[in-house]
Amino acid sequence: GLNSMTALPSGTLWNSFLAKLDTNGNCSWIKTAGTDGTEVHSLAVAVAPDGSAAIGGWVMNPGVVAFGAHDVDSTIESRMFIAAYDVLGNCLNAMNSTSTSIGPASLRALDFDADGNLYFAGINMGAISMGGVELPDDLSALDEVNIGKIAPDGSGLWMKQLPMVEINQQMSLAVDNAGNAFISSLFEYDSAPDGANFGEFT
Repeated sequence: GLNSMTALPSGTLWNSFLAKLDTNGNCSWIKTAGTDGTEVHSLAVAVAPDGSAAIGGWVMNPGVVAFGAHDVDSTIESRMFIAAYDVLGNCLNAMNSTSTSIGPASLRALDFDADGNLYFAGINMGAISMGGVELPDDLSALDEVNIGKIAPDGSGLWMKQLPMVEINQQMSLAVDNAGNAFISSLFEYDSAPDGANFGEFT
């Protein structure tokens, strides 16, 4: 177990947790997030050079989810979320994606660069905005890949989309010391029989 520390649920459906283990595998702290009636699915975690951490995933069903003193809004459709924590497990900031069109969104991967900028990758259908950066609705009927960069102060720097690539699986993201982002996953032949054009960034 985690040295008898318990991730106490704060909602009656799916709850998110973040646990920190020291170099000997002892649990330093556990933080949870959840609200009755909402689902909170944490799918990714990353640690910054200063030891702070971020988690991300998706929230769904109408309500407000509290990550410490910071709230994110949840709707009937899934929305991406990111929550940032300091080395002691205090939530520093939390945000969720918004959309002006119908379509779900889910964050799948996170990583920090050497300067503490946070990169994220996920999937969405329809228009989406994260950290104040918008991707328009390209009228695709398929889930598409998005990737973005957020500054240490929580402001969005950029967000890109890989058009017409149906992807509904886990993906991996890594960032090198120069800030170049690498993303890996898979795409379905039936959705892109002529190939997935990764040069067509929105």
